[in-house]
Amino acid sequence: MEAQAKTALQTALNLRPGERVLVISDRSSREIGEAFARAGRELGGEVMLLDLDEYRPLKDLKPEIEEKIREFQPDVSLYVASSVKGEVTMRIKLIKLLTQELRARHAHMPGITREIMETGMRADYNRVYEVTMAVYERLRDADTLEILSRAGTELYVDLGYKWKPDTGRLWEPGEWGNLPAGEVFTTPKNADGVIVVDGVLGDYFSEKYGVLRDTVEITVENGRAVEVQSHDPDLERELRDYLFNGPENADRIGEVALGTNVFLKRLVGNLLQDEKFPSVHVAFGDPIGEETGAEWTCDVHLDMVLLNTTVIKGERVMVKGVYPWLTGKS
Repeated sequence: MEAQAKTALQTALNLRPGERVLVISDRSSREIGEAFARAGRELGGEVMLLDLDEYRPLKDLKPEIEEKIREFQPDVSLYVASSVKGEVTMRIKLIKLLTQELRARHAHMPGITREIMETGMRADYNRVYEVTMAVYERLRDADTLEILSRAGTELYVDLGYKWKPDTGRLWEPGEWGNLPAGEVFTTPKNADGVIVVDGVLGDYFSEKYGVLRDTVEITVENGRAVEVQSHDPDLERELRDYLFNGPENADRIGEVALGTNVFLKRLVGNLLQDEKFPSVHVAFGDPIGEETGAEWTCDVHLDMVLLNTTVIKGERVMVKGVYPWLTGKS
């Protein structure tokens, strides 16, 4: 893992000797956090390891954490900690502090596991970069998208905000992204239809449910969820509460994205990696407006992975989870 951590620091974050490296970890991810800390020191960085368990519960970003981070003034930061229920608000504010105010290059890895370090983190990120930029070029001028899936998704999306390629190269001050990397995303202007989630859910749902046994059907009208149905009553109840009893705009579609990490061959039940799988994911809540240009905000962000998706923008950009122009298949 230390060798992989070193590769990530060099290729994804372009770490240079003498730079300050902040590693944010917790008890459950300590092995990974310490691997990144050791790798940072070996590469000549000045490293601070921050343990979130010392400050939990974390419904918000606590002043003590903010003060420590501001004091350290990181050039590079990594979030390698578990994804805990109720902490999305804290993570959103943490990212904004690190990237918008302190201009650190930030790798965000909530829910990172040893399995992900040994699979998705070992992809050829030069190839991921090439595929991601090719998908971005095909989508950047799209006005509408039609998203279909074998499970029954029929979603019609109006576009107008910027597309953002997540290539895994976080080389400029203030840039951030998830690792493992590989997606192209935007914020819809509007959306209508039905989303059938048959892959993985984000936030704390990922660790609790893994790859879904029962699908979830969400009806969308004017860009907002209006109905949730599932054969799993507990999952349905939790999703209803998240979307309809959460903060303002928790029920609003904030993201539509295509996964571009063609080295991933299966879902592992962890959103951090599974949203990069070649398919589609949508998210309700925060629109990542600093990247897409969306003007509204939300204190939560819930991703949902859909499998075997077809994406139509005049041409078929994706067919049943495959990029046909990449493989030569029609």
